[in-house]
Amino acid sequence: MMGKARPGVVVRVIDEDGRAAGVVATPMTTVRTNQAGRIAVAADPDRGVERACWLLLPSTSVLPLSAILERRGDVSNRLFVELDAAMSEWFGRAWRQTDPALARPIKRARPLHPKRRRR
Repeated sequence: MMGKARPGVVVRVIDEDGRAAGVVATPMTTVRTNQAGRIAVAADPDRGVERACWLLLPSTSVLPLSAILERRGDVSNRLFVELDAAMSEWFGRAWRQTDPALARPIKRARPLHPKRRRR
């Protein structure tokens, strides 16, 4: 993200021709704001989350596998269910099939496209 390594959660692994080619990942931050599209993650050192943080749904991107430096932990099933529901709300129910960022081969990072929001 913006030229620096950032922790995040892999939401989906993308296959091309039967092999993993990239991932959809949501970055994390420890900076608290009231912006829409953030999901709180409690500290859980046993799972690799050292302190409370937030997932940044608006910054969810498609990344090539080479962008993943290391695996440090995982998230609970409850959080993953919450994240999946939030992804459907933020990007639309059919985002896995219809998002333009997923329509091309994965050579570089591309952000997903949030659905239009009513004000």
